Amino acid sequence: MDCSAPPGVLYAVLFVAGSPAATQNRRSLCNNIAQRVRMRANCFVTTIDSKFIVACGFWDHSFRVFNTDSAAITQIIYGHYDIVTCLARSECNITSDCYIATGSRDATVMLWDWSARLQMLVGESTAPGQLPTPRTTLTGHDREVTCVVISAELGLVASSSKDGPCLLHTVTGDLLRSLEPAVGFRSPELILLSREGFIFVKYDYGNLCAFTINGKLLESISHNDTIQDLC
Repeated sequence: MDCSAPPGVLYAVLFVAGSPAATQNRRSLCNNIAQRVRMRANCFVTTIDSKFIVACGFWDHSFRVFNTDSAAITQIIYGHYDIVTCLARSECNITSDCYIATGSRDATVMLWDWSARLQMLVGESTAPGQLPTPRTTLTGHDREVTCVVISAELGLVASSSKDGPCLLHTVTGDLLRSLEPAVGFRSPELILLSREGFIFVKYDYGNLCAFTINGKLLESISHNDTIQDLC
């Protein structure tokens, strides 16, 4: 993705910024994005081989899989009852399979299985024409889910909702705990989960908190700068 491009523009090949090929190889990715959706980095994830991009924010409550070479839609997935607002991908196993997590305005998080062999999202059945189904649905939020992160290695999913808490679930759907931030920190916007088991949450106004997976607040700091992403 080229961050200087209009929202929802996909480039079919890698290119040197400013080259004539940049305009020629531009492909439309998100013509059906809902107008009220704020497009952010966590509206897109790529597969481990970078052959596919998964995107959300569509008005019909779907999220979609695009081929990065041609920008063709390879799958349109339905499951949520409102617009899908954020996405995350887990680390991959030895066969390059992984989880895809989706958060929605319906206040739920769903986990899906990506098959590297089939190059598609799959359900319990991989029969031709079988629509993929989520492996589990995570509940506990009361409002729109703003961000989500998943670790297959730890078996954990962290998510947050607008003006609400950050919740920690297992990948099987069990709610473990709510993360309590420092006083005055509200509306979590970004989450990072490290493989060592630390959770970093960016709240509004550049406020940051670090937690253990047991929910203990380790540190909180505030920045004057606008923080757009965590890695």
